[in-house]
Amino acid sequence: MISPNIFCGDGEKTCPRLIKQLPEIPSRNIIIEPEGKNTAACIGLAALHLRKIVPDDIMVVLPSDHAIADSRKFIDVLDAAAKVAAQEDGLVTIGIKPSSIQTGFGYIEQQILFNT
Repeated sequence: MISPNIFCGDGEKTCPRLIKQLPEIPSRNIIIEPEGKNTAACIGLAALHLRKIVPDDIMVVLPSDHAIADSRKFIDVLDAAAKVAAQEDGLVTIGIKPSSIQTGFGYIEQQILFNT
């Protein structure tokens, strides 16, 4: 069973396809971006929406353009990141060591490192 706290965001044009692909996600949990802007705008819209519904929960943003080889390890990392976010009341960014320059999300300056 899918958690009732899983939300998905999508654009107005592609939302019908998302609903077909994820029938287990209730329609009230699908956040429709009224106009395509960029990833940051969509995340901001989702954050505002979720703050009204579950103001004290931790929000995890998972763009759908990645492959996860070790799902158990990934879940452990997400769990650790959520705990740090709650303890520090802050933002946690997780990722892999880059193998080349990719500016799509800009650059992240590492401040604190948590190993899991």
